[in-house]
Amino acid sequence: MADTMNKVLWTTVFAVLLGASCNRQNSANSDGQYLADGRESVAAGGSVHEGGQWHFDFTTVRAYRLNWRNEDAWEPIISGGELNATRMPTEGILLARSQVERLEAAVTGTHPDRGAGLCLYPHHAFLFFDGEGKVVGSIDVCFLCQSYRSQPAGYARNWDLLSIGELILDLGLPLRNPEWK
Repeated sequence: MADTMNKVLWTTVFAVLLGASCNRQNSANSDGQYLADGRESVAAGGSVHEGGQWHFDFTTVRAYRLNWRNEDAWEPIISGGELNATRMPTEGILLARSQVERLEAAVTGTHPDRGAGLCLYPHHAFLFFDGEGKVVGSIDVCFLCQSYRSQPAGYARNWDLLSIGELILDLGLPLRNPEWK
């Protein structure tokens, strides 16, 4: 009962934070030129995945929090082929099949446009790995600004950030650092 009430409380707080954060024109999936192989995320004029299925192959997905000490940090989960040194936990949290399906539903298909901030200070991320442990995709999320970036190209233009926030909480990661004012 206490767990259910705690989850409802955090979901409510998360929804309020989404509504109160900088709500500017949608800048989703912007400038993701950060993997070593040079692939880009969806940018102006790029293709958008409108189906309900993943558009690339991977074996596992891991979740992280990052840039936790600095509210305005812009560093993505991966830059120049290197993983962000601030990521926690270092090895990430392995998502179960049902959790990967929840993430898929939130970042593919059609979702209402809730607007997004023009900034992107990612504090949560997902990495997609192939069977050999090589990173084949990534997602960076900023719940402060309702912004996100991803690669490879092909995710939905609008995402269900409320569902992603619930997934983050279910994985045991906090949505924000309580020291941020």
